[in-house]
Amino acid sequence: MSTATQYNGRLDRIESVKVGDTVVLIREPNSEWGENTIDVRTTNGLIGYLDPEICNILAPLLDENRIVYTASVARVVPLSKRSRHCKTAVVSVTIKVFYK
Repeated sequence: MSTATQYNGRLDRIESVKVGDTVVLIREPNSEWGENTIDVRTTNGLIGYLDPEICNILAPLLDENRIVYTASVARVVPLSKRSRHCKTAVVSVTIKVFYK
């Protein structure tokens, strides 16, 4: 996932995320971050965004309904577990894509 984990309450949500938790990818074509933006959400809400390079590949496929996917948390290091000098949490997501 990309940066921006430190805004709008995401750090608090990331504190409760666990490896293996299912995440949902939400298209945000009108996002200030770009037309291919994809949000990553848990049941508690937004935790971050996919990297732009990945969004540029996945967004058109999602928009055209050409794929289905599963996605889950592969790694999480909440801010509370990082150095006091760090300002962001770390979350990695595994996405498995299946063409229709």
